[in-house]
Amino acid sequence: MSRIHVYEIPDDCDMTLRDGAKALTEEAGCEIQPRMSTSLCRWKEMNKESDMMTEAIIKACEDIHAKHGKAKPEKDINGTIVCPSCGFNLHYSISSYNGHIHGQCERHGCLCWMQ
Repeated sequence: MSRIHVYEIPDDCDMTLRDGAKALTEEAGCEIQPRMSTSLCRWKEMNKESDMMTEAIIKACEDIHAKHGKAKPEKDINGTIVCPSCGFNLHYSISSYNGHIHGQCERHGCLCWMQ
């Protein structure tokens, strides 16, 4: 009588790992039933969204630096650029105190950050 082991192996997992796990369980006389846990799926999805937002914020900061330079301004600066994530207006301010950039897109749920 064989035992059934369930492994948390993502569908997009490296095939070497998947094949290795399958070979180990078959060698031990067990069946393998790979599945991806719901929490792992959601975590990967959230991580991908977060990476995309981070890249968009970096792009926005690069656009703002291209427009005003990287040096700390003598006076606070306020302005708008096209949001690199959605194309709506992105409002920003650059602090004369420390040069930090704050930005927020007009579209709800899009980019919003504070350095």
